[in-house]
Amino acid sequence: MGERGYRRWRAYAQSKLANLLFARELDRRAAGTPLLAQSDAHGAWPSLYAATMPDVRGGDYWGPRLAELRGAPKRVTRTKAARDDMAARRLWQVSESLTGVTYALPV
Repeated sequence: MGERGYRRWRAYAQSKLANLLFARELDRRAAGTPLLAQSDAHGAWPSLYAATMPDVRGGDYWGPRLAELRGAPKRVTRTKAARDDMAARRLWQVSESLTGVTYALPV
């Protein structure tokens, strides 16, 4: 968590390594288990859609069409917790405090 100082490229590299290790362990644990999921390519579809399509607005949440588990992307409703502006502000503040990185953005 960068307790001894924050170096952005080291933190970036560590976060990518953590993602890879987590994915590796998830794959190991899920081996042989039939998951109600879709392929990697289809799993990336909502993110790619959200990043590239002109009908996407800031704050939209995109997920798979069928019960948010499978299928083409669609705009879906966020949970009440995911719409909590106070929690979002607090997370931002804690993140800035933990990393020492701040952004000069309007509040």
